Amino acid sequence: MREGELELFPKRGRVKSGVSVLAVARYNSVIMKVIFLKDVGRVARAGDIKEVADGYGRNFLLPKKLAMLATPSAIKAAEVHIQKEREQEQHFATEAEKLAQQLEGVAVTFKAKVAEQDHLYGSIRDSDIADELSKLTGLDIDKKKIQLEEPIRLLGEHAVVVRLSKDLTATIKVIIAPEE
Repeated sequence: MREGELELFPKRGRVKSGVSVLAVARYNSVIMKVIFLKDVGRVARAGDIKEVADGYGRNFLLPKKLAMLATPSAIKAAEVHIQKEREQEQHFATEAEKLAQQLEGVAVTFKAKVAEQDHLYGSIRDSDIADELSKLTGLDIDKKKIQLEEPIRLLGEHAVVVRLSKDLTATIKVIIAPEE
């Protein structure tokens, strides 16, 4: 070892060149510039152009098609792509608002066998409500949009929330009547 050089991992208790702390090898962080195609939680939203660590970009973002390299031509193509997505989201939002207005206040009635003290034999689940709503409205409503904490097991009137998007909901009435 020459004068003035640091030994990266000196033996215990020995420090070269008068340095009082251990010198630790540090990686040169390579950075790549990417355009995010989809939202990545706590990192970026779709359309953002950011610099990320090379390994994160190569090993995670690019293979999963969450981002693409930020070349001048890619930036232009991404702007067009993002504009189209925003138009589609806006169209979806207007359709969802119309659907929410149609669903608001709709009453869905189920007839079920009843045991003692107004308890049902079995239960009414989110899939049952989604099927009945689809029959009433003629629209395809997914059971994942029906928000029930637990299946309905009591007679009576219940308010159920239908989540159409992350900030748009509609409340419907589910009426459970005894089967005669």
